[in-house]
Amino acid sequence: MEIERFLRLLLFSSESSVPLWQVFEMRTFLALDIDEAARRGIELAVRQLDPPPATLRWVESENLHVTLNFLGEIDDTALHEVCDLVSDVAADHEPFDFTVRGITLEPRHKPHMFWVGVGEGAAAMAALQRDLTAALAGVGFRAETRTFRPHLTLARIKFVRHPRELAAHVLPFAETIFGACHADCVSVYTSELAREGSKYTAIARLPLG
Repeated sequence: MEIERFLRLLLFSSESSVPLWQVFEMRTFLALDIDEAARRGIELAVRQLDPPPATLRWVESENLHVTLNFLGEIDDTALHEVCDLVSDVAADHEPFDFTVRGITLEPRHKPHMFWVGVGEGAAAMAALQRDLTAALAGVGFRAETRTFRPHLTLARIKFVRHPRELAAHVLPFAETIFGACHADCVSVYTSELAREGSKYTAIARLPLG
């Protein structure tokens, strides 16, 4: 991974002016970041959790975000085009506030993640996501067919012996409000998979309004 990153950033082909890093594809997604006060509130709740036997992979707190669109693996040329497109869509939406609240298991019938939901501001967020999806579909990206349910992923559940017991354990946090956040930009992230978990890099933050 370190060699690939070095090539992406520094090396150029001896036969062309095209950077060698353009041949690499990067897992890319669009997201809204959360405020530090909300992040600290979630961290405090996670420290209080003591789930029954289960195999979990927790998301590092600095990686918490609300995903708007997952774009898959795209190359550098497409990434620049995406940033231009997202900038245009973001400019048509005013900044807004939203709250992050409640820890739940999803999906409930066969849970495979903990997540924190979005309360106030969900409608404005959904409108932004809908316009981004339409614009991306217009340039060839696959449109998401599932209903958008804004959330922050806290942990992925690899194995749990008693799902109902796990659900009961997080029930006290079901209505907890962790904080208010201000959305003033759409962040474009790339993701690198590693043994210890995904590493996210913000490529651009494109302002709303």
